[in-house]
Amino acid sequence: YTTAQNSMNMGLVGSYTYSNTECSDIWGYVDSSGTEYALVGLRNGFSVVDLSSPSNPTQNFFIAGSQSVWRDIKVWDHYAFVTCDQGTDGLLIVDLNDMSGNTYVYTTIDQNSQNMFTHAHNIYIDEFGKAYIFGGDVGTQGGSLILDVTTVDLTPGNITLPIIIGLFDDFYLHDGMARGDTLWGAAVYQGNFYAIDVSTPSSPNIMNNGIAFHSTPDNFTHNCWISDNGKTLYTTDEVSGAYLGAYDVSDFNNIYEVDRVQSSPGSGVIPHNTHVLGNFIVTSYYRDGITVHDVTYPNNMIKVAFYDEYLGNGNGFDGSWGAYPWLPSGLILSSEINSGPNGEGMLLVLEPSFQQACYLEGNVYDNLGQNITGATVEILSTNSTGNSNLNGYYFTGTANDGQYQVVFSAPGYFSDTLSVLLQNGVLTVLNNTLISMSPISINGQILNDFGQGVPNALISFVNNSHGINTLLTSDVNGFFSLDTVYYGAYNIQAGSWGYNTYCDNMLIDNSGNPIIIT
Repeated sequence: YTTAQNSMNMGLVGSYTYSNTECSDIWGYVDSSGTEYALVGLRNGFSVVDLSSPSNPTQNFFIAGSQSVWRDIKVWDHYAFVTCDQGTDGLLIVDLNDMSGNTYVYTTIDQNSQNMFTHAHNIYIDEFGKAYIFGGDVGTQGGSLILDVTTVDLTPGNITLPIIIGLFDDFYLHDGMARGDTLWGAAVYQGNFYAIDVSTPSSPNIMNNGIAFHSTPDNFTHNCWISDNGKTLYTTDEVSGAYLGAYDVSDFNNIYEVDRVQSSPGSGVIPHNTHVLGNFIVTSYYRDGITVHDVTYPNNMIKVAFYDEYLGNGNGFDGSWGAYPWLPSGLILSSEINSGPNGEGMLLVLEPSFQQACYLEGNVYDNLGQNITGATVEILSTNSTGNSNLNGYYFTGTANDGQYQVVFSAPGYFSDTLSVLLQNGVLTVLNNTLISMSPISINGQILNDFGQGVPNALISFVNNSHGINTLLTSDVNGFFSLDTVYYGAYNIQAGSWGYNTYCDNMLIDNSGNPIIIT
């Protein structure tokens, strides 16, 4: 079996292949002894895999369930909570203290016969033990059912199930996550993310009088995740050629987009789920596998690593379904839909080696010192480009350090290339001035040391960056003219029989002043 081996700054440590089924989402778990586990959703059930030997993952147990394309997992304390979007399983609760897999229960949480759910698309559990069930058959819209899971107990004879404490049902929520009193909801059909106040779970409502929301680049908001400092939200749109989006959400009165990036521009590949790992976001990107972007500067997201096991590329719902990047060991888990040798699901155990990116920023000016908007800045031998904004400022960067050639270009200007040393974790500022392609006419005179015109003198103008190498001859009075030159520094030589040759560098601009050479 030959794997794709398409990677940068991330390598495969081990894998586990599932026979005759495909994978969906994934989560991680660490027991009291420090042993790490992968919790894997499958089309036909739920799998727990021991990672104590990462190069040789072994399945501890499997619990069968309804056939479902979508199965999602989260953990509270030593319990796993599993939803599936097809069938009638409701919520699967598994006691992970029993690694034989024999302590679990399926429940539809039918309290007062009004909030029963038999299937749901997704689940998230916050730091307070509030579980958010997204996209289920509850309410009228399939928003988010809110449960208290802190008192769950599967001890025989003392079984305690989650308690329903609220319902957000303004519209369908496909996915989401919560921190503090804020639920960040991905409303896929609205094409927006919403900040929802859940400080009182029984009556959740959209923040800022209902206007704390924002559209995402492709209007199909699939998932969202908040930064550790709570100031930036990252999103995915689950459509072909879509973007990862970054938004400043520090002020609910003024939520705005700060950057958007694609994994493989032009390929049509589909992003799925993104998660925040400190100053990085880790994204399951279907046929592009697992991608990692440095988001130290949220307005300048830079890809620093990827690993792709699936052999195909472009548009399609194959490859990596989910990523789990928070294991204490630093290993990253990927649940692969169908990347196995015969199209089976796989668990990948990946070891990252990425560092912070090399950041490159600066201004692009014209020869009059004015900002150039829309200039392209390309770091050669990488896939990194940036474009200057209305203030002439650009942001870009690359994953690995080294000496690079950077090409600056803009319509109506001559391109220019500068060399720069880029270092990991260092922001380098590189400004550049581009020369307008608007031609300049010049004239002048060759004089001798008595102030008399020198006839038939030869004058050369050389500027290699503009491709100019012109030879002129002065007239009977020493005058000369040139219709087409461009702003810049020129090497000028002038000579005539019986005179010392003149040679100098001179800035030619559009001031209109004649060039006098003695």
